[in-house]
Amino acid sequence: MHRVLKPGGKAVIIDLRKDASWEEIAAYVDGLHVSAMNSWFMKFTFKHMLLKRAYTEGQIAKLAFDSDFKDCAIARNAVGVEVTLVRRGPLAEQAA
Repeated sequence: MHRVLKPGGKAVIIDLRKDASWEEIAAYVDGLHVSAMNSWFMKFTFKHMLLKRAYTEGQIAKLAFDSDFKDCAIARNAVGVEVTLVRRGPLAEQAA
């Protein structure tokens, strides 16, 4: 993403939070007003597949720091995070 963005360009990643609780997940899925079968399947998928592969906010921040972005802004939502990455301009990149 960094390579294809212009200086000042933004990339946004929306992902599940590793620390999302079962109560938060259940409330989120229930709020979608899907059928009982879809609700069960979504909750099962969140709990047994997706949470195992999710990142913590600290892990996301470290990934951003280790990348060419060097920094990120993380906003929490119901069960996830929105990560905003900004490509720094050439002068900021030379100073780093």
